[in-house]
Amino acid sequence: MLLNVLVLASWYPNKEDPFNGDFVERHTKAAALYTSMKVVFVKKSDSLRHGEELIEKSVEGNLVCIKAFYGCKHPVRIIEQYLSNRIYNTLQRKIIKQIIEEYGLPSIVHVQMAMKAGPGALFIKKKYGVPYVVTENWTGYYSQSVPTLTDYPWWFRRITRRVLRNADLFLPVTADLGRLVARNIVPVRFEVVPNVVDLEKFYYKPRKSIDVFRFFHASYLNYQKNPEAMLRSAAALKRQGYEFELLLIGRKAPDLEALTVSLELGSTVRFKDVVTYEQVGELMRESDALLLFSRFENLPCIVLEALCSGLPVVSSRVGGVSEVVNDTNGFLVNGDAEEELVSAMKDVIEKYTSFDRPAIARAASEKFGYHEVGKQFFDVYTQVISATKTNTHQSS
Repeated sequence: MLLNVLVLASWYPNKEDPFNGDFVERHTKAAALYTSMKVVFVKKSDSLRHGEELIEKSVEGNLVCIKAFYGCKHPVRIIEQYLSNRIYNTLQRKIIKQIIEEYGLPSIVHVQMAMKAGPGALFIKKKYGVPYVVTENWTGYYSQSVPTLTDYPWWFRRITRRVLRNADLFLPVTADLGRLVARNIVPVRFEVVPNVVDLEKFYYKPRKSIDVFRFFHASYLNYQKNPEAMLRSAAALKRQGYEFELLLIGRKAPDLEALTVSLELGSTVRFKDVVTYEQVGELMRESDALLLFSRFENLPCIVLEALCSGLPVVSSRVGGVSEVVNDTNGFLVNGDAEEELVSAMKDVIEKYTSFDRPAIARAASEKFGYHEVGKQFFDVYTQVISATKTNTHQSS
């Protein structure tokens, strides 16, 4: 059965930011293996004049993607925010109506992150009775996050709750996030559908040569990822006489480079600028373990990609990481305990041969590949549509 699914994306890769919402793009491509997907992504662009619009449309198999950009400028920031929200909602609804005219009424709407795209789903549900589901991957629901949901304006929080409350099903990427939202934000029924890994880029292959044990890390190297603690832990491990390498991929970080010098890490730590996904996969296959010591997380895609590459994971016990990392594929430590991280790094080096890397990759690939996650989405869509039809029939 080919459904007509409309995706309203709050984040999506675009010409201004190719990594913006890449996990959303992978979700839609996975679902498009099983059914028809129409994606709408709207974004304010600083390169456009006030009132100017730019709409791009692409078609790839079952996936139609419409990216709309608009200009909004005003010298008073609060007024610009107000105008921007009005333009966003107007432009989103205009594109939704065009899609309905061209492709017909959607069978279901899939909201990727409640804000900003969610109000469009509320509009469609009220006007046409079309059900919608919401996927969330945002760490802002966690109280430790910077920023967290409570840091946003009252209207942002109110709309977020309204979008979640009226969803026919909530689809967090981890059970931890689902329980958190249901307990602290708004009571919701949820079903976990995880993030997707491109198995053509992330797969197991024995390392060509092992001169020294290499820890791998890729991120924005910001407050959330706690890179300073990783460097201090690496220095502590080095002082214990262990030889290893820590490869950090991310933003240019002169502050971290200066810390590396002060800790006398020398060639133990290597920094590398942001690279493509293909290069991330290649570098993973030339590494031995993933290192992550985040202050807060939901479940970063890098963990799933590492597991699909057969890498054991050393991580802080945050968010939903413990749902995929266990004693067969890594070590978990408390997020505020650097001594535990040092011990775990030492353990993964000493006990490395006990990890069955092909088995780690095989187990992860069976859960997080495009076909598996796409099938889960298709099953959710059909269940929600069927339940909506049953409820409509019973109430009529």
